[in-house]
This record gives sequence, structure tokens and C-alpha cells, in this order.
Amino acid sequence: MKYILVYLILLSAFVLVFLIGKRNKKHDYIDILWGAGFVLSAIMSYLLGPKSTAGLLMTILTAIWGGRLSFYLAKRNIGKPEDFRYRAMREKWTNRFELVMFVKNYLVQFILNVLVGFPIVYVNLEGARGHNLLTWLGMALWFIGFFFEAVGDEQLRRFKLNPDSKGKLMTTGLWAWTRHPNYFGESVMWWGIFVIGLSGDLGRVWLIFSPLLMTFLLLFVSGVPLLEKKYAGRPDWETYAKRTSKFFPLPPK
Repeated sequence: MKYILVYLILLSAFVLVFLIGKRNKKHDYIDILWGAGFVLSAIMSYLLGPKSTAGLLMTILTAIWGGRLSFYLAKRNIGKPEDFRYRAMREKWTNRFELVMFVKNYLVQFILNVLVGFPIVYVNLEGARGHNLLTWLGMALWFIGFFFEAVGDEQLRRFKLNPDSKGKLMTTGLWAWTRHPNYFGESVMWWGIFVIGLSGDLGRVWLIFSPLLMTFLLLFVSGVPLLEKKYAGRPDWETYAKRTSKFFPLPPK
């Protein structure tokens, strides 16, 4: 029953954001909800569960990650024209656009939110035995990932604010080591959350589907491929791509 309550509240949030997006003809609001959705389900499950050190830690780290990401995307999206990805969807799904958008975007993202965030909800509602070396290892992984995502995003934000950067690519800082430091960081954070969830109970290794799914999505579906396709063919991009690792940070060639 507790699982149902958590996910009914999460689904309600997705429906509400859809209605707001429909009214304002701006569906990139769902990007803001992506991180906030994990925070919502984490906090709700923690409040409903037996409370544990691992669960509290997973909830706090998720709140930091999701809160930062949603705030960053809110500043980028609110008050701006609808993101190019969603404008392309409007042109593609001309027949019953809003219904197709809700099913293919909002419902799919809700399901993915449930699956990726399930280890947090599971540990919160089922409890954990305590903390051990895996707890600290998971925290270390999470902080490495958070560094890459937060610093990468901030470097890109400052780059875009510089008038001299107009029409140019971000190729310095962390972006000189990987073409997608923010996506790499997000993947590593979820591996960290998974490892924390194993604290005191290696039998929960089946929860590995969560970081595997997130890494797959970032590498092959919604993260890296979209941006790689957007810049493919540009001479400066092709030069940048030849010397810079696609995902895992490596010294520039």
C-alpha cells in the first residue's frame, strides 16, 4: 500500500505538470520535473518507511542532486521559448498531439522515474541493517559524479554567458576530457546510490537494474545521442570529437 501511495503522488505530479505545459504550450517543463520527481518519491518513501541510515543518506543525496538539477533547468527553461526537442515533437506528432505527448513523454518518463528511483524507495520502505564500507564507497562515487555534473553544467553556463562564445563549442575544463561531463556525472551518481543501497545486504544486488538503465538511457537514448546528432557534421565538432572522449573522462588526444 505504501508503494502505491508513493507512486500515486508521483503520477499526480506528472499529470499536473502536463496540464501546465498544455495550457502554456510549453512541454519542456517536464525536464524540471525529472529531477524533482526522484526527490518527491524519495522523501515520501522515507517518511512512510521505518527510517534507516542508508535510506536517509540516499534520500539526502537524491534531494541534493534532484534539487540542483531542477533548479538549473528551471532557470534555463522558464520564461524562454519551448526547447527545440519539444518543438520538433509538435511538428512530428500533429495528430492528437497532446494525447501522444502525454503517453510517449510524460507517462514514459514517469515509468522511468519509478524504475530508476526504485532502489531509494525500496530501501526507505523496507529498511536497511546499517552502514559499512559500501556506504562510504557509494558516497565517494556519488560525490565524484556530482562533481562532474555540477561543475560541467556551471562551466557550460558561464561559457554561454560570454558574448564571445556565440556560435562556438564548449571545449575547455571538464569538457576537454569528455564531451558529456554532466551525463557521465549523472550516471556515476546513480551507481553511487545503488552501492549505498547494498549497505548491510548484498542480496539487494538485483537493484543494479537502476544504474544500468540510467546509464543506458544517457548513452544510447535521451542524453548523448541527441546532442551528438545536433552537432554532427560541423567541422569544429568533428575536430573536437576526434580529440575528446565521448563519455568516460580521458586525457585529450
